[in-house]
Amino acid sequence: MPAAEGDIYLVTFNGTIHGQRTILTHHYALTTLGLAATDTAVREAILDAVKDGGPFEIEDKLGACLSSDWSCQSIWCQKVFPTRLRRGEEAGIEVGDLPPVEITQLTAAVTLVTDKAGRDQQSTKKIGPIPTTVDYVSNGILTPAMVTLLDAVGAAMSANLSILDDTIIMKPCIFHGPPPFDPIYDVLTDWRVGREARILGRRGVGKGV
Repeated sequence: MPAAEGDIYLVTFNGTIHGQRTILTHHYALTTLGLAATDTAVREAILDAVKDGGPFEIEDKLGACLSSDWSCQSIWCQKVFPTRLRRGEEAGIEVGDLPPVEITQLTAAVTLVTDKAGRDQQSTKKIGPIPTTVDYVSNGILTPAMVTLLDAVGAAMSANLSILDDTIIMKPCIFHGPPPFDPIYDVLTDWRVGREARILGRRGVGKGV
């Protein structure tokens, strides 16, 4: 099926920590189609762009923030609008770079934002598990070193993806839903890092919206 401007793709990073699954999700909108391409070609190019070793390396930047107990099992990419298609999958290779954790539910938050005001213009990504050592968290507050690592995640997730020899631009977005939502998405343009570490229930660890 031909790709078209306005198509929405969902990327999912699937990880595990001590047998527990972590999920981080992120949407992209196809905003510039400079050369005809299929949905499959776009999907595979997105996976190549965000994986460890790709030009945007979101997988690698996530691993830099996380405990060595965590590993990325797979990355999924699926077109979800205007037609939901079969997902593509890339095997994950990244393992967390930071020390092992004692509390598997301790997470940080990176909030991606659009240029508009309102709660529906924010997408908060829970990043965890993060270590409890004083190098990264002190009295529940993230250290400058940890904030720097999370800033790299925010920058990568708010960046436009230029794929297929720079002929197609994918912009990170909040996907509100199909019509009657208007607009159906808003483009993410900036981010901020929360300064507090928080303990989440097991069902919420690592889940982004």
